[in-house]
Amino acid sequence: MGSIIIKLNPQKLTNPDLDLRYLIPDKIEEATNGKVTDNGYDYLDDSEKSIAIFLKSSDPKTDVENVLDILKGNTFLDNNIYETSDIYTSDIDNADISDSKIVRQSD
Repeated sequence: MGSIIIKLNPQKLTNPDLDLRYLIPDKIEEATNGKVTDNGYDYLDDSEKSIAIFLKSSDPKTDVENVLDILKGNTFLDNNIYETSDIYTSDIDNADISDSKIVRQSD
């Protein structure tokens, strides 16, 4: 298994509601028919006080494209996650951001 990570920067969000840590992975899991699944979240030790949402995937390099499409096509609690979050992938199971490659950086 590999990893897809969504890094949420609360300063960029319209509505930095903590429910996002559940709503986003639930929507992705549903939209991918369980191919990409929730793997928890963590608060990052950075100046933005970001939250990382961790997802599991057997093929993160391919599945990240589906995740990006889902984020483009949906808003979550009035937030455009595609435009405001950094997305990472790794072939490592339970990868940390430091073990991952950035795929999309927010504006």
